[in-house]
Amino acid sequence: MERRLRAVGWCLLALASLASSVAGQRVGRARGWVRANVGGGGWFERIRMGSDGTMVACSDLAGAYVSRDGGAHWSCVGPARGLEETHVGCAAFDPADPSIVFLGTEQGVFRSADGARSFARTLASGYVESIAVAPTDSSVVYAAWHPGFDSLNPAVQRSGDGGVTWAPVSIDLPSNLRLLKLLVDRGNPDRLFAFSGSSRFRAGPVDLLRSDDGGAHWVSIGGTFGGRIVDVALDPFDPMRLWCSVDDPNPDARGHLYRSDDRGGSWTELARRGGAIWLDVETPGTIRMIEARYLYPWDPREGIFESSQGGSAGTFQKKSSVTTWDSGWSTAPWAFNATSLHGALAPHPLDASRMVWVTTQFVFGTRDGGASVEPLYTRRLGSGPNPRYRSTGIDNVVVVDIDVSDADPDLVTAAFFDLGIWRSFDGGHSWSAANDAIHSGAWGGAGGNSWFVVSDPAQWGVVWAGQGDDPYGPMTLLRSSDAGSSWSAVGAGLPAVPLLGLSLDPGSPPGMRTLFLTAGGDVWRSTDDGNTWTRVLVEGGLRFTAVDRFDSGIVYAGGEDGLWASLAGGNPGSWSEVGTAAMRGGQGGEPDSSWEGVFDIEPDPSVPGGLWVAAVGTGKGLFQSADHGTTWTKVLSGDFLRTVALDPLHPNHLVVGGSSAFDSGGWEPGSPGVLESSDRGASWHPLRRGLAWPFALDLALDPADPSRVFLASPGAGIHILEPSSPKK
Repeated sequence: MERRLRAVGWCLLALASLASSVAGQRVGRARGWVRANVGGGGWFERIRMGSDGTMVACSDLAGAYVSRDGGAHWSCVGPARGLEETHVGCAAFDPADPSIVFLGTEQGVFRSADGARSFARTLASGYVESIAVAPTDSSVVYAAWHPGFDSLNPAVQRSGDGGVTWAPVSIDLPSNLRLLKLLVDRGNPDRLFAFSGSSRFRAGPVDLLRSDDGGAHWVSIGGTFGGRIVDVALDPFDPMRLWCSVDDPNPDARGHLYRSDDRGGSWTELARRGGAIWLDVETPGTIRMIEARYLYPWDPREGIFESSQGGSAGTFQKKSSVTTWDSGWSTAPWAFNATSLHGALAPHPLDASRMVWVTTQFVFGTRDGGASVEPLYTRRLGSGPNPRYRSTGIDNVVVVDIDVSDADPDLVTAAFFDLGIWRSFDGGHSWSAANDAIHSGAWGGAGGNSWFVVSDPAQWGVVWAGQGDDPYGPMTLLRSSDAGSSWSAVGAGLPAVPLLGLSLDPGSPPGMRTLFLTAGGDVWRSTDDGNTWTRVLVEGGLRFTAVDRFDSGIVYAGGEDGLWASLAGGNPGSWSEVGTAAMRGGQGGEPDSSWEGVFDIEPDPSVPGGLWVAAVGTGKGLFQSADHGTTWTKVLSGDFLRTVALDPLHPNHLVVGGSSAFDSGGWEPGSPGVLESSDRGASWHPLRRGLAWPFALDLALDPADPSRVFLASPGAGIHILEPSSPKK
């Protein structure tokens, strides 16, 4: 193993040049962030594929992801490319020109004219569930618009100039609907169909409607189905023909496939086959069906079914089963289930062999008409019982903590919402799961929720983490002695609540470490490696803890109730508030996107008495004390600062990060991303290169080379800022 700045034998004549190089490297010049994830996450709402094969996947925290090579690689689209909304609900391509791409977001429509390389907002407001471009006149574009993300009262917006300008056109559309999907007639740009029902955020009546005058007036053509429609498709060869799949009244039974040859005026049942409709664009009469809500190995409806005889009864044959599909790293039985049947599946518009779909967490695809299915979100590296995985670049995750082991900097462990606990044995370049099947609740080891992961600085593989089914529900404290390959439940005495902010006293003896954490807003202490715990401070509004690097008797805790300290090793009765009033927040409970207060506490590793605190919220920022919190200096102002990392080898070097987004929430112009200082906070240099979104929840420095920085970013996930000569 070779690391930058670890070599010896530099000649004296090169010292000045080296100093200049290291200083430039430390402030991030000529370096950029590289994403380093396992792949997947969630939530992915919809996906679309253009006629040139370009794919656009819609996420709820990281904007849009774009692939130009069949899903082998993905790039994340954010503010630097013109997209200013983290929540993207839908996408659409111009069928005549795939370089024109539309995104429907929680605040209007964004349009690209260069193949999704850059975007501009063309509709300023409203939650857009679906966008449809007229096949015969791509200057005509429609959008399914709602006043808010959880609203009914829809409107159809129409553009006559290719999506550059918009105007509402619907006159008599029922106000109690949630529009899910728009389809434009293949022969008449003024005729369109609207499918309504229940979305992720709001339920409404299920119906199928048609407009023959450009979206102004509407009639129902789906009333005969009793509110059980699940998908609608237009025939690629006959403009008069519609296809509709309908659930059976018995929820465990197969659905029904219907066809209309008069644009929905009348319907004929063809077969007992439900789910998503995949029409072959090359061969008339070939139709595939995927019951993508029930892709469980035990469900008789699972798999992909094909009819080459127009969907007639008895002609569907099973092309493949989920038991033969590759799910990537996920072991969850629900891994293949699509997010919805109204946009989560996207056939290639010209190539009948190709189709992709998104689930709440993953992306899958087929290149052979459904005979096989592969993951498009991750790659498996190596074989054997403990495989490693690396992301293809589509990572919509909430990673809240990242730990680089002092005992072995190649061992990196991360805590996520939903994905749980993951570890890397090669410095973050590949990952393997470390979730506990018992204590991850309904995830069963296929995921989980954790707020922290902490490694022992002197013992390889000794790690503590909290884990549970829900980030805001009961959790169990776990301890591992093999880097998360196996876990033991510890934490006797702790309440069944979310566990946050674990810290370790490095001066305590290995094997009998003194630990602190918060549970229910109170501070708890263990003096036996986490096995048993006692409450040492009843306060109710503290979420994070830290132990002084030079004096184990000084312990800190912070949260919405500000910053507190004990000068007696955390003993009961020894605590007092030492922070300023500006560090306090108002909202109680575990942090979420609107929470304010102390988010990070970092005792200085180089200066006795030194202490740094990042507080998130209006008028807050980064604070520094040289006397254990007796006096304070506000070093950096900002509403979204959340984390600070201090270089133990170079006292003037520090990195701070912040994010307007957390587990939800969007981009705000004041969201700082990552800033670096080489003069102890007197001046700052932004580290933006390679960041799709300026979001940072946690930062960690490689202890062997602090110029190597790890970033936990909500949405785009884990990033690494490598030295100029990266580790091998």
